[in-house]
Amino acid sequence: MTFLEVQALENQRVSLEEVKRNRTELDVSLRKLEAQLLIAQEKLPQNAEIPSLLQRIHNQAKTAGLDIRKFGREKDQVKDFYVEIPVQMQMSGTYDELANFFHYIGRMTRIVNVRELALSREKGGLNSDGTLDVTALATTFRYKSTQEMSAKGARRGPRRR
Repeated sequence: MTFLEVQALENQRVSLEEVKRNRTELDVSLRKLEAQLLIAQEKLPQNAEIPSLLQRIHNQAKTAGLDIRKFGREKDQVKDFYVEIPVQMQMSGTYDELANFFHYIGRMTRIVNVRELALSREKGGLNSDGTLDVTALATTFRYKSTQEMSAKGARRGPRRR
């Protein structure tokens, strides 16, 4: 073997060791990204899991002591990469019960936003017992499925330049 051949093999060995070291770093990065993806999918899954989510929110309201008068799903709002799933709620209870409910909702793994919050006294005047009528819109989200994304692209048709 000539000196040039030995030098070429040595260069190839060094190059392969660099690739091996980079692969190890990439494997570590990949595992971290996979863990982050699992956390994100738990907060914003692809499938709606609506019955169990609605049951959990309902149970949280009951646990907090709220009296639930209306609890119903509204029409889904489709966005570019996700779907909003709104739930209209009408409840009554004390300020503390409402605060506990929001605390429970805030601690859920799933992302749930509460907006359009309206509070009023259940009984007017000076004889109020501190009970509030509460209406709110709770919204959770889910990723669009691959089929939904594909269907959207198919409906648009080919892009024109």
